[in-house]
Amino acid sequence: MKTGDTVRDSITGETWTLAYYDAERDEAAWCGWPEGMVQRASERLTLVEACTPAEELKLLREIAAIAESDHRQRRAQRILRERGLES
Repeated sequence: MKTGDTVRDSITGETWTLAYYDAERDEAAWCGWPEGMVQRASERLTLVEACTPAEELKLLREIAAIAESDHRQRRAQRILRERGLES
C-alpha cells in the first residue's frame, strides 16, 4: 500500500484514498476530513486499486503543500525528502 492507493476498511466498510501508509509502524491515514489514521493497517485494510507512481507523486506533493499543519502534511514532506524530491 502507498499514498494514492484506494483501500477498503474491514471495520467500517468505507473505501478510502490513502494519504500515506507506514509499513514500519503498520499505520495508514486517509485523505479527506475528518483526518485520521488506523493502526494494524495491514490487517485492517484491503487494496481495492493501486495508483500509478505518477499519481502517487502528484498526491504526495499536494498533501505536502497543505497550508495548515497536520500529520499527513508532515508525513508527505518526510516521504518526499527521503526520496530526494522537493515537496
